[in-house]
Amino acid sequence: MEKPFMEASELIEEIATNNFQWPNDIINPKKVARIFESNALSIMFAQVAVFSKNLNII
Repeated sequence: MEKPFMEASELIEEIATNNFQWPNDIINPKKVARIFESNALSIMFAQVAVFSKNLNII
């Protein structure tokens, strides 16, 4: 890629100014479920299982 110095520096400057458009995993880390959130979900599933078991007995 042979470009004149000014054209190359303008291209680098344009890339640097538009860098914010690309996703960055470090800036926006993925949310991880907390322990109490997963425990609450497990408790809810257990209660639904007990409830459905009680309905089958009736």
